[in-house]
Amino acid sequence: MLRIVLPVLAAAVAAAPAISQAPSSAPAPVDQKVLRAQVILDKLGFGPGILDGRGGESLKNALKGFQESRGLKVTGVLDAATITAMRPYGGTRPTIEATLDRAAFTGPFVPVIPKDYAEQAKLPAMAYGRPLEALAERFHTTPAVLVALNPGVSTIRPGDRITVPNSLPASRAYPADATPQWRRSEEHTS
Repeated sequence: MLRIVLPVLAAAVAAAPAISQAPSSAPAPVDQKVLRAQVILDKLGFGPGILDGRGGESLKNALKGFQESRGLKVTGVLDAATITAMRPYGGTRPTIEATLDRAAFTGPFVPVIPKDYAEQAKLPAMAYGRPLEALAERFHTTPAVLVALNPGVSTIRPGDRITVPNSLPASRAYPADATPQWRRSEEHTS
């Protein structure tokens, strides 16, 4: 199982409390077949949009680009020919497990992010409302998808392992002898 420690910002905190993450209503299930296609397209650079296991315009356009690049009929649909063309990438798992470290909970976070862009510009930093939002962006998804991928998990804390879309580039699978300084420099480049 691939283990990934999530780096966010380097702000140190003495203790990171557990964070309740469950939304008030149950999230829609994630279609693993669609999520696998989104992850493959994302890794190939076709930009399927949010990795959520659902269709949409971004996925349709990414499929069209992939189909055109492979000489397929351009439909924007995950059809049999497209699935066959994706077979060489079939080893790509749609999800991976990530181990959360304290940095994943350090923010900056603000209680309310204004909808007005001019007001957002006045914030002291580009921030998230809560850790789950930061984690979701890290993995090209939404908080609701993270909740759906982790049924029964209502609270997350440092050290927890959660299921996330497999969106990190292979370059994050660092060699065992990589120095901590090198790892930190690479983690902040994407």
